[in-house]
Amino acid sequence: MSQPTYLWYVEVIGAFNLPKADRFSKTDGYVKARVKGNEIGKSKVVDNEFNPQWKWKTSFEAEPSTSLKLELYDKEHLKHDKFLGEANISSIGDITRTPPQEGGYYVLNVEIDDKFKAKSQGECTLRVRVSGIKSYHTVKTELLAAQLPGALFDDKKKHLYVPVTAVGAGVYAGVEFEEEGFDFKVFITQPNLACDICWTETQSTKIRRRSWKKPKQIVPGLDAYEELKMDDVPGGADLARINIFCFDRSAEPVHHTDLAKIVEKHGWQGAMNFNECRSKLKGVEFNVKEEEVIFPLEGEFAKLVVDFDDDNVDMKVWVCESPEMSTHAFDLTLSHQEVKKTSSIYSPPRIQREKYRVARRLELDDVPYGTAFKDMSYSSYLLSNFRQTVAATVISLH
Repeated sequence: MSQPTYLWYVEVIGAFNLPKADRFSKTDGYVKARVKGNEIGKSKVVDNEFNPQWKWKTSFEAEPSTSLKLELYDKEHLKHDKFLGEANISSIGDITRTPPQEGGYYVLNVEIDDKFKAKSQGECTLRVRVSGIKSYHTVKTELLAAQLPGALFDDKKKHLYVPVTAVGAGVYAGVEFEEEGFDFKVFITQPNLACDICWTETQSTKIRRRSWKKPKQIVPGLDAYEELKMDDVPGGADLARINIFCFDRSAEPVHHTDLAKIVEKHGWQGAMNFNECRSKLKGVEFNVKEEEVIFPLEGEFAKLVVDFDDDNVDMKVWVCESPEMSTHAFDLTLSHQEVKKTSSIYSPPRIQREKYRVARRLELDDVPYGTAFKDMSYSSYLLSNFRQTVAATVISLH
């Protein structure tokens, strides 16, 4: 029986004490990776440096017993590149089972080629980060063997979807396998539900959101009203630290307004730039350094923020720490066109303007200049019947 395969993520951060390879300058170093004798990629060249920092990332699919070879070279423009030495990981799976250094990296000793040992600057080492998750095909095989009801697969894209039964009906989780990590998604498949994702390994969790008035087919068998997406989760992420929250949501908002009513109340007329806002608007706050205009929105716990960029604006809602935050869902929408829509959770709350303890932020990113405020709206909904689980109970990647 063949071993299960994993998707391995490797980042070569840099090298220390490369040998001197050129007569009149320092070394122009780069690193090349090989798996089973085959080159899988190489870093950029860092010129004239004994301690190059590449921060080069690569990935490959292989069994845990597979070895990884990292070769160091000096770039030559008129001759063949010079081989300086190599570092070897005899078993990629074994190294990930040992604790890394405090910075999350492993230190590998480089065996310098005999031609350059006399020119060594000291002990040569590489700093690398290594992590891995089960490959798409391994996870699919395990799910099929477990006969998990409702599991769905997209072999072409290497995406898989499983029901989140721990929070009841109407919620699916998805994993999309990528070269630099994986995307973790939650799909709401029934109306009047609200979900959120919180990654407790970080102080902030940013989620991309898409929603549809009518269910959208994700794959055959999965139609969703809303998609929540965590982008580029590192391969070493602990799925037990990714929380999935689910609530029943009121069918109708308890508060709803288009943003034109908010800004016009303070004197906004037509298209205005930041300097015009400063001279004409009343009852608002200004962050001159960031070119932000801050409007009161709902009671004392929500603020509307218009953030001016060079070619567009970002529309934000700050939800401040308050009792309402745990009993309400908040939404910021734009009609008639699609823009990036995100939400962020801050734990602990992030201090804004030295007085607002912002626990959640909603954002419409890069809204084109000239977009009418009446096409954007803010809503809040009542929540009830809270339930929670973690991604590790839904799917196993390690």
